[in-house]
Amino acid sequence: MRIAYFAHEKSGIWSGVSHKIAAQVEQWRLRGNQARVYLATGADVEEWQARLGDALVLSYDGAVARQLVMTRLVRDVRRYAPDLLYWRFSTVHPPMVALPRRARTVIEVNTDDTLEYASRGLLRANYNRWTRDFAFNRADALVFTANELSGQPAFAAYTRRRVVITNGIKLEDYPELPLPDGPTPRLVFVGSPGQSWQGIDKVLYLAEQRPDWRFDVVGWSDTSRRAHENVTWHGRLGRSDVLKVMSQSHIGIGTLALHRKALGEASALKVREYLAVGLPVIYACRDSDADGLDRYVLRIPNTEANVAENLQAIDEFVQSAMSLRVPRDAVPHIDVSTKEDQRLALFESLIED
Repeated sequence: MRIAYFAHEKSGIWSGVSHKIAAQVEQWRLRGNQARVYLATGADVEEWQARLGDALVLSYDGAVARQLVMTRLVRDVRRYAPDLLYWRFSTVHPPMVALPRRARTVIEVNTDDTLEYASRGLLRANYNRWTRDFAFNRADALVFTANELSGQPAFAAYTRRRVVITNGIKLEDYPELPLPDGPTPRLVFVGSPGQSWQGIDKVLYLAEQRPDWRFDVVGWSDTSRRAHENVTWHGRLGRSDVLKVMSQSHIGIGTLALHRKALGEASALKVREYLAVGLPVIYACRDSDADGLDRYVLRIPNTEANVAENLQAIDEFVQSAMSLRVPRDAVPHIDVSTKEDQRLALFESLIED
């Protein structure tokens, strides 16, 4: 197959999204397919290009430049003449109307865009509502990263062909980390600013309630008004530096406030990264890849007061999990090769139809 991967990602290669896209197309190529990425970004082009291999990566600064970049990307997709267009859904821009219609189209859905844009202001929400039909009406199939997403009313009117494929990571890129020395519990939280559903405020609340524990926060700089002597702020880090932080940790903290998006299920890349290196995880939403891992995970309720109301359960889990590492043979299902076998099976069925 000849596959064009179309995406718009503002963040740089430090983001989990960059690892996901690179791992996906690598698996497609390993299985004998041609795959080329077409990416619009606000970040460094050379870093993205080096990670993606065969790709056209264009950077923009401002609304006008963004439309010019989208126009060029779409033009090059048409020249590439793919058998299948794989579209990581984001805001629909006018140039996308010219994306090739002869190719089978699969759209990857990572969030309920109607809920997410509603939190960003009326103008963005209305623009998304008026334009999203163009993308979803032309799709031959939708790939959702969580079961709950596939059942959201926002997608009810679209294609009958729906597949749920949770996020995966390339396990071989993550070393199995030994337990750190020392009797003090150390917890790590990885995320991105501007996304309230990740629950950074709840992490800080837990840090206040447990001053004898240590917390490492990756992705944020300290912008809080209160001092947290037991919190270390690392800012944005590359993967190698994130792994160094994780090597000092006993436990990873996943998404704690998904209820703020009116959702109850997620497929967070950070949870998979924690599990890959061996960290037990605390999180607060359904996750089909993690829920069955018994003593290695603690899932607290997906409510606003979940941390405050479950401090005892968190205490007990932390004390028991401090001496544990998740064995690699417990998580083969999160490897990207398993996920991409499912995705390519869908692609092949669409091409054969």
